[in-house]
Formats: sequence, structure tokens, C-alpha cells
Amino acid sequence: MIAAFAAILDRRVQAAVLSGFANTFKGSILAADHCLDNYIPDLLKVGELPALLGLIAPKPLFIEAGVRDETFPIETAREAIEKVESIYENLDTPNAFSNNVFDGGHEVNGKQAFQWLSLQLK
Repeated sequence: MIAAFAAILDRRVQAAVLSGFANTFKGSILAADHCLDNYIPDLLKVGELPALLGLIAPKPLFIEAGVRDETFPIETAREAIEKVESIYENLDTPNAFSNNVFDGGHEVNGKQAFQWLSLQLK
């Protein structure tokens, strides 16, 4: 969450990688017990998480999600990825967005993300 909001708000952030977080609020954080630091009260009145993540654009963004993540379920993670990808396409910056859905749980995978980030920051 901190990486997402920093990428949205801080112009110094040139690219972002979000691991095990991109989802919908309704499908993840509000669907089960979570840490209090994962949601700002009434934030859904502003927008769902994919719309907020779209505010990172046109900065490069990489999202990775584990198919066995029980904290941020893959069904709603895929929904969020599709919506964010659509935002990048609508801004004519589809090459600035990438993602990796990997065989794992709620964890950082990095197999594609680290190389992608290295290329973005050259």
C-alpha cells in the first residue's frame, strides 16, 4: 500500500512494483480480517483500488500476484490487473504496464519484476 500511494503521490518515484497487493478493496481487504493499515476509512467513496492504482499512470507499473494468495485472492487480483491495464491502454501507455501471475501465495516473487524494474530505471 505504501509503494502504491508513494507512486501515486511522489513525483520522484519513477516506476513501481506491487507484489501481492493489487486487488479490489471489496474482494480483499474488506472481505476478511486485515491489518488496520490496509484501508483508509471511506476510501471507497473516492474509488476502488484499481482506479486508484491507475493514478500511477503513466509511470511504469508492474503488478505480481500469486495464484494461491489467500489474503488478496487471485480472482479479484486478475480483475484489478485487467482494469489497471485498461487505464494504461486508454492513456496510450500500454508498454508502461506489465504483470506476472505466478504459482505462489502472498509473497514477493520477483522473477520477472526485478528485471522489468531494472530496464525501466536505465
